[in-house]
Amino acid sequence: AHIKALLEKIKNNEEDDKRRGERESEMLKLKIYFKNPTTKIKSDAKIFVLSDSSLKEILEDAHTRLKMKSIAPIERCRLVAYDNPSDSIERSFEGMEEDKIGDVMNKLQNRLELMLEVREENQEFEIYHLGGITTKVYQIHLDGSSVDIDGPVEVRAYDQKPVSEFKLAIVKKFNLRQNKMLLATKRYGEKPTLLDDELTIRSQSIYGGSKVFMTLDQDEERFKQS
Repeated sequence: AHIKALLEKIKNNEEDDKRRGERESEMLKLKIYFKNPTTKIKSDAKIFVLSDSSLKEILEDAHTRLKMKSIAPIERCRLVAYDNPSDSIERSFEGMEEDKIGDVMNKLQNRLELMLEVREENQEFEIYHLGGITTKVYQIHLDGSSVDIDGPVEVRAYDQKPVSEFKLAIVKKFNLRQNKMLLATKRYGEKPTLLDDELTIRSQSIYGGSKVFMTLDQDEERFKQS
């Protein structure tokens, strides 16, 4: 009877181990990033979740782990697909809040990273479609004899869209009243290149993380020299 009870215990332990192993195989190790909108400092948290957890449940977990309570309520937060090496957002997840995280991540290029994004109280979240890149836009003020710079502000651009559409996104992000602006990129050791409204973002060699300089002043030569 003692041996029989021992065998039964061993069998139960083996079944528990098997179930635990199956459960662990359903676990995902996610890295969730957050850029503080005030300090611009980027932090991250590693979170182990079950693959059948919803995006909404993971947002709640990330909001707690990243100590967001003092920064923004969860109603002003969301998770978006993120690629840390290129510092780019891949897409947003409108209407997918109740979807299983395993299904969501399988559709992405980088299946282990997310970004917790915060919106201002009076703003709406921007929809990020696939194929977009995140650029860093600096505003150059050429008033008077001095040159002042604001930024960077992250603005989304799309490879195959013209620069003219990119300007509309800049207007929205900078809360400008006009889209009559000059844009330029500059590579190390080279002179600035003014962007052409009719050409696509890709053809102007703008990629994820690219720095773009913008001015509302129309003095092209001074802009290039600044």
